[in-house]
Amino acid sequence: MLSAPEIVALMRQAVPPGRETLDDASLTRLQELTRALLAAKPDAQQEYTRFLAIGERALPLPDDELDAWLRGTTVVVVGGTGCIGAKLMQQVEIRCPKRLVSVGRGVTDGYPRLPRAEYLQADIRDRGRLLSMFREIRPDVVFHLAAQRDPGLAEHEVHRTLSTNVIGTQNVIRVAAEAGIPQVVCASTGKALRPYSPDVYTASKRVAEWLAAQAAAASSTTTYSTARFTHVVDNSIIHGRLVDWCRGGVIRLHSADIGFYGESALESAQLLLAAGLGARPGELRVHAITDLGWPVTLLDVTLGVLARTGAATPIYVSGYDRGYEPLPFPGLYDPLTAGEVSPLQKAWLAATWDVMKNKLTKSPEMKNQPNATMLFVFGL
Repeated sequence: MLSAPEIVALMRQAVPPGRETLDDASLTRLQELTRALLAAKPDAQQEYTRFLAIGERALPLPDDELDAWLRGTTVVVVGGTGCIGAKLMQQVEIRCPKRLVSVGRGVTDGYPRLPRAEYLQADIRDRGRLLSMFREIRPDVVFHLAAQRDPGLAEHEVHRTLSTNVIGTQNVIRVAAEAGIPQVVCASTGKALRPYSPDVYTASKRVAEWLAAQAAAASSTTTYSTARFTHVVDNSIIHGRLVDWCRGGVIRLHSADIGFYGESALESAQLLLAAGLGARPGELRVHAITDLGWPVTLLDVTLGVLARTGAATPIYVSGYDRGYEPLPFPGLYDPLTAGEVSPLQKAWLAATWDVMKNKLTKSPEMKNQPNATMLFVFGL
């Protein structure tokens, strides 16, 4: 029996990357090789199970401190009807706020809504509407999660991505200052660790962090903090596409060598709470999960989906689309040597950042917990 790397090499040889359409002969050959690959990697199903299990993970949090912070307050979650937003709404509600409000465009559906929360409609690109709502609600804390999150789509819908991720974030920040809101917590991404990027999504999120950093440095009345997420399993774009392709079509992988980190929507929501609790005046503290576990392999997840669904869909190693990168950013920490440093931080800036553990990691209930959070401070 051929090994998995040998079979992948035959796939690339049979149908080279870069083809938009595949003829019948190519599809037949790829189907044969995909069956061989499934037989050569029976352990892929275990990796797929591990990938799905990430969705059950949670962070240990100091509940007493969170209760003291949020009890009796008015909280707005911008983007509260999305996957992470809905989880955050649940996490905030159990801390007994006086008023809990979701603000969103009203286009996201499928996630549970809370009977005691309010759900209002507004586009963050509409600054006037946002200001009017914030002045009426008078929130104590704003969590900002609204974004266009698909890197591939960003390359085609540039205006929507930039107007939402950059102008929308700028609106939230400026409106918060005008309305006298004491605290803003922003959702970000590990892709924002790049100092610059030609990719639209990555650049938009990096600029959003810069805007928050500028606001934090300039304000004496509002604190700003942010949380960097990686691949969220609960609303995984990759997994969704794989499942769709198994219903008919061709599975198009950028590469058979991709590995990526994952986290759960619950971890992401809890990380935002940690970021809010750890905010300090005059600086933007960026929070990330320290231990994301071992990276999962895209090829194994793909084979796991095929095995689980029983689909005969062929795998085609198609090469990288715009918005995705063939090589990881060289400033990333190596998971083999990083120790307790998050892969969502930059190695090359470690000497200039005040890298420290969040006070959450120092509390008794957090000590020696594997999924602790790490924060670092922008040099402003």
